[in-house]
Amino acid sequence: QCKTEWDSLYNGVRVLVVASACCNEAELTVVDFSAFTCLRELNVGNECFENVKDVRLTGLKWLESVVIGEKSFTNEDTRLDSRPSGDFYLQSCGRVKELKIGCQSFYDFTTIMIDDMPSLEVIEIGEVNKVSANFDYASEFELEDLPALKSITIGDEALSQCFYVSIKDLPELTSIQLGASALVFINDDFSELHIGNLPELTTLTTVNNSCTFFNPRIIDLHYMPKLTNLFLDKRCAFRRKEKVNQYGIPAIL
Repeated sequence: QCKTEWDSLYNGVRVLVVASACCNEAELTVVDFSAFTCLRELNVGNECFENVKDVRLTGLKWLESVVIGEKSFTNEDTRLDSRPSGDFYLQSCGRVKELKIGCQSFYDFTTIMIDDMPSLEVIEIGEVNKVSANFDYASEFELEDLPALKSITIGDEALSQCFYVSIKDLPELTSIQLGASALVFINDDFSELHIGNLPELTTLTTVNNSCTFFNPRIIDLHYMPKLTNLFLDKRCAFRRKEKVNQYGIPAIL
């Protein structure tokens, strides 16, 4: 698909499949999928939309699945030279059950917003044991009040320059799996990590030699009564902590 074909797509489409290596024209910088009001499935291939810096899926009441391949919404030619920027919004889509994003997609995006998603069960951002580097410049990552969410997977080196992370108030969440050096924090005296009120969480793991949870100064960990499968690299996790609030969980720190 070229930009002309993209602009002429029927807004009543129910299943939208974007083939790999499509929609890479320089003038295509914003994609608002919200215009496709009947959309039920979105499947984007690999290496698509390389110049897009604003992605929105909001208010799509029929949408059930969002799957994005590898190296999409990422420009391999400019990503190391250009200033990081880009916004991804997934909001108020009441039927979406899964969000799956392939490795190295949204590499230099600075915003990821997932909000008001009552049916969302699965979030996969990259892959464990594979360089992912998704949202590498996003400073804030919040997953809160998602009542159906059951599993979170964040791949290697994804979200690796965080300032504020909050994963809480998720009543059905059972598993958080983090790749090597996922959710690493910048060196800032006011950086914060909040994980709590996860009554069904049993698994919180990363891999060997991972810098996951390195650098947050303010740490709040609370109420994870079923957490039994816990693995973090003690050489890095929670290093440089200054203020800790921990209760209702196994001894982590």
